[in-house]
Amino acid sequence: MPSKLEIRSKLWPPIQIEDPVLLNNFWHLMQEIGKLTPRSARLDKTDYRPMTLVASWPSGSKKEFKLVNRDSLLYGSYYHHAFLNRRIRDLLAKAMYNPANLARAVLTSEIEVVLLDLPGVKRRLNEEEKNLFALGLIDTFRVNYREATQPCDPPFPLYALDLKGKGWQARMYFAGEHYINMDEEWYGHTFAHDGSLLRMVQEWLPVPAAKPGELAYLYRAEELKIVETDTVSDLTYWKN
Repeated sequence: MPSKLEIRSKLWPPIQIEDPVLLNNFWHLMQEIGKLTPRSARLDKTDYRPMTLVASWPSGSKKEFKLVNRDSLLYGSYYHHAFLNRRIRDLLAKAMYNPANLARAVLTSEIEVVLLDLPGVKRRLNEEEKNLFALGLIDTFRVNYREATQPCDPPFPLYALDLKGKGWQARMYFAGEHYINMDEEWYGHTFAHDGSLLRMVQEWLPVPAAKPGELAYLYRAEELKIVETDTVSDLTYWKN
């Protein structure tokens, strides 16, 4: 079993894993993959969030693996197995995305608060704001977003934080008043907070006033109805 595992990705700062439980789980999955018959060539040429994994042993020897798409891994040869490779991604994501690493990424990157539904509306955070936000992230905890209390649809406008570091960039999505999600597919890596983190970014970047006739104006209305000749159609449910 390796004594250390380094994760390199364009999605997150480099991570060093030395936890024996995580290393044991990772190496067990790698041994299972090693039992598979390697493919002669890659079937899927599309790289999906590629990661490079460097495992180190106390003797100084190293082995390099590459996750190249959802279901495939390169280690000398090409291995394809949907379940095992996704389990590796899930394992690595749990090591990458935890409160301490979220805070570290905030402190070591350039950050902009953005309103995803309003193109061009954004604001860069200063060092004091980054420190406040990182401190709040320490108190978050991981939850299963699919099972947690949540809005039926993301609230309008959707807030996010764009992080950019040396060789990597990531996005934190706010979902409702109490969740931050690290995955644009809206599952897998969600953290709950007491609501203070959202209030921070709302204060740092208030929603600009919308004019009648703009789409944002419709979303922010308390009621939305279409009045026709003899009928009134309530579209408030659609707005929400």
